[in-house]
Amino acid sequence: MNQSQMTVLMLVRSCLTGEPYTVPDDSDWEEIVGIGRKFHVSVMLSQGIRVSKATITSEIMKLLQLDALQELRIGRSQQEELKAIFTALEAEGVDHLPLKGTTFRYLYPKPEYRYMSDADVLIRPEQYPAIERVMTAMGYSFLADTEHELTWVKNGRLKIEFHKRTVDPRYVGQWKYFGDGFSIASNKDGEHRFVWNAETDMLYAVAHMAKHFALEGGILRNLIDLYYLRRRVTDEDAYRRGLRTMDLEKFADIAQTAVSDWMEGREMTSKSGQLFEMSLSDGLLEERSRQILMAIDRQERGSESKFRTVLRKMFPPLKKMKNQYPTLRRMPFLLPFFWIGRLFGTVLFRRDRIRKNVDASFGSESERKAQAFAEELEEFGLAGLLGGGAPEGQD
Repeated sequence: MNQSQMTVLMLVRSCLTGEPYTVPDDSDWEEIVGIGRKFHVSVMLSQGIRVSKATITSEIMKLLQLDALQELRIGRSQQEELKAIFTALEAEGVDHLPLKGTTFRYLYPKPEYRYMSDADVLIRPEQYPAIERVMTAMGYSFLADTEHELTWVKNGRLKIEFHKRTVDPRYVGQWKYFGDGFSIASNKDGEHRFVWNAETDMLYAVAHMAKHFALEGGILRNLIDLYYLRRRVTDEDAYRRGLRTMDLEKFADIAQTAVSDWMEGREMTSKSGQLFEMSLSDGLLEERSRQILMAIDRQERGSESKFRTVLRKMFPPLKKMKNQYPTLRRMPFLLPFFWIGRLFGTVLFRRDRIRKNVDASFGSESERKAQAFAEELEEFGLAGLLGGGAPEGQD
């Protein structure tokens, strides 16, 4: 972790705890502000600078304040829109369960500190026609229908994803615990808004963060969520049983130790430091993917046919991908993102198969890169993502 990344972490901590941080004199403020913008913590970063009375040029402070004001505007707009949507869903008799930042943000000292790129709400798919009526009446436009969610958007106001299910069923342990989500939730008599208890909220946050840690990185906000969610857990036995069901106990403990080290001002262990470094990166898979593709490129110089064989297997042409992902028929420009998702699913859910394909197609060097990715996941307690397999009837 470089100095700018550490400064971002400590200023965010200053915002949340009120304890000032002495910023190094040689800090690169342009880089610091850029990190804050990339990971959407500009509001907390700005407040942390005030708490710490850090010296910063007026030009850089202006840029940071513009970023922070944008995050504040988006956050307040989202809150207004969600309040109206939930009221309308209630009136229509639609069961709904807000997920992730939609509820977690209210655990923060100020909801605006917790940026959301979109809102996530669990629904019963059979009630979707009523949801469609509500969203159309409220001026939203339909954006996408994927395997997991239905997305609506109102430009400049909110993007909302209505989740058809809690998790991908291929994560067998997670699916076993969460199921349809509503059966483990509660609601007040006669109301259609459901909520989970503190333990289930915490478990869902851990499961979501594990996926992002492996695939995308950028889990800083997820780690802050854990800081506030963990305080609410009162049934430790139930929480531990849930972690074991999902095979995420080791990962959760590593993450919780890292958060405690950070927020309580302790020197970080090597594992904590590594986790935070990844929280400000693009994720384990992104790094390993770059290495794998570089190795493929080297093999191309020795065997063009092997290279093309691997590319066809890992990155099928648009025509074939349309059959597997109908959304691409409407939005073919999303093809690269579906390739990334396919690569993720292949590595995580078909570990033995990809090892055979890689080894047969372009040799052992790239196989070692893929294996290194698997070993890193296991090191962080994410072996369950590798060995879960697919439920009966799914591939």
